[in-house]
Amino acid sequence: MIVKQPGRGDELDMPRVEERLQRLSEEGDEPPQTCERCPKRSAFWERWCEFAVVVSRLNQLEAEAPTDNRQESTEEINELWRKRAELATEIADAAVATVEEAIFKVNVTASLLSEGEIRVILTSQCLEDCDRALAVDGGGEQCVKTLEPGLWTACLRVSEQIAEADEDAETLGLTWWRDLQNLVSDIAGYEVTTRAGLRAKGQVFQDLFDFASLMGGLSALQISYVRDFGNLAYRRLRDKDSLLTRRAVC
Repeated sequence: MIVKQPGRGDELDMPRVEERLQRLSEEGDEPPQTCERCPKRSAFWERWCEFAVVVSRLNQLEAEAPTDNRQESTEEINELWRKRAELATEIADAAVATVEEAIFKVNVTASLLSEGEIRVILTSQCLEDCDRALAVDGGGEQCVKTLEPGLWTACLRVSEQIAEADEDAETLGLTWWRDLQNLVSDIAGYEVTTRAGLRAKGQVFQDLFDFASLMGGLSALQISYVRDFGNLAYRRLRDKDSLLTRRAVC
């Protein structure tokens, strides 16, 4: 059983993140994290801008709907809803270029998940982006078994239960499913403290989604991943800012 850890007071400083994102969107201001200097933004940024335009137009048309019964207006609204759903899925699959964008993306997709617009936010691309955003130069691979043994044990048990189901699915009973559900709930309630722990939580979600995509608790597991990533990314940005400040003073 995983012991739920109390919050440590690390919350996303969204005004600061949004300020950084505004700087990213200004013409000619390429972030230092970008691999190559070019006028194009990340795939996520482009999809997000398209999504914002579609939502704005939808709000405008739906506000006018009571006084505008034209067939063309209705058709445009339907087409915009279709485009909105398409872009919501593409946002979850789109790659980001910076830590700030990764933070913004997981908050955007978590909102889309809570509103029922998408079912999965922890795509392979999202997990890759989050893991890369937390990377520290010179930091070696971390062992989740050593750093977060409670999480490691729960993840191992989930893997064992999935393997058991693969071998003999016909014998599974309510107790087996209840045990798996409890494990998922425990993992969702666990607050990871390391990049390795976050990677393990993301891998468990993908394994569970591949095994039983409709089982309960998967949305809560995704939201808990977003929460943990936010805490870790905030500390990553804070540490980076502290380092830059010390260098400027020197």
